[in-house]
Amino acid sequence: MYRSGLILALALAASGCSKLAAKEVAPEPAAADPHAAAAPAAEAHPAAQAVPAAAEPDRFAVPFAWETSPDEPLAKARAFMSEVLRANEGLVLLGREHFAAFLDAQHPRATVLTCADSRVQANAWDSSPEDDDFTIRNIGNQVDNSLGSVEYGIEHLHTPVLLVVGHTGCGAVKAALGKTDGLAAPIAKELAPLKLPPPRAGATPDQVWSEAVVANVHAQVAAAVEHFGTLVHSGELTVIGAVYDLKNDLGKGFGRLHLVDINTNIEPARIDAFVKAVRSAPVANKKPDAKKSTADALESISDKRVRAMLERAAAVLPARPPAQKPAASAHAEH
Repeated sequence: MYRSGLILALALAASGCSKLAAKEVAPEPAAADPHAAAAPAAEAHPAAQAVPAAAEPDRFAVPFAWETSPDEPLAKARAFMSEVLRANEGLVLLGREHFAAFLDAQHPRATVLTCADSRVQANAWDSSPEDDDFTIRNIGNQVDNSLGSVEYGIEHLHTPVLLVVGHTGCGAVKAALGKTDGLAAPIAKELAPLKLPPPRAGATPDQVWSEAVVANVHAQVAAAVEHFGTLVHSGELTVIGAVYDLKNDLGKGFGRLHLVDINTNIEPARIDAFVKAVRSAPVANKKPDAKKSTADALESISDKRVRAMLERAAAVLPARPPAQKPAASAHAEH
């Protein structure tokens, strides 16, 4: 019986009657196109038609893997995105109050141009950069490579400060000190405007590198002052060059932010006078409340920041029992 049925099916296929066999599984509507009678079985019904491979857009699968090593690319990606989502949940906990001051518009006080290096982040110079730093990043903290963004911060957002931040250990500066022929074309193109003076005679390689970082900051400040000269001369804009010394190459502490250039003034006496004047200025709330004294406003900001830090930590870190203080330490506190 099985054999005779198989022979019948083969006979139907060979005689062009495969459509009849297809009708037993998926009948065609009565109003089907009569010209479709000679079509193959796969084309007998629209639901059975396969989309041509050429019409399918190229797609990449969403990666998911149980990695065997934390150094695998997918493992690093998964760990990073896990931390991203956890950190963001901590921010969401702050609620509308945290975002209320800048929900509808931004009010930065500074346009900040810095290097794209991952070791250089805004918390090195601003504990609360939201709505305060209009930040632009590229390799080598170059003005010309991001001039449109710099202009937007200064001419459209009217920031009174352009802060150019270079950093010790800058890979872009090191590359510019040598030959860039072996670099990929897009990277070499981005480094092309970065021009550095000849190394100082007798300087060690590390000294050449750190001095080139400072020289690059001077060059970027000069370029900005030339471009925004009218605003600088009117006092509406101050261009400040700084070096974030994450390697302590300048010998005044790891992570120190050194001001090295103020509107192209690089003389140490002028820089020191500027720093002294800045340090003596009263600290003010970004958005002062007329109903509060300055001290009350500052205390409110401090409490808000502490609360934010605690909430973010609670969202990321597992709860731990408090450490027990030795009896001697408890008596010492009194």
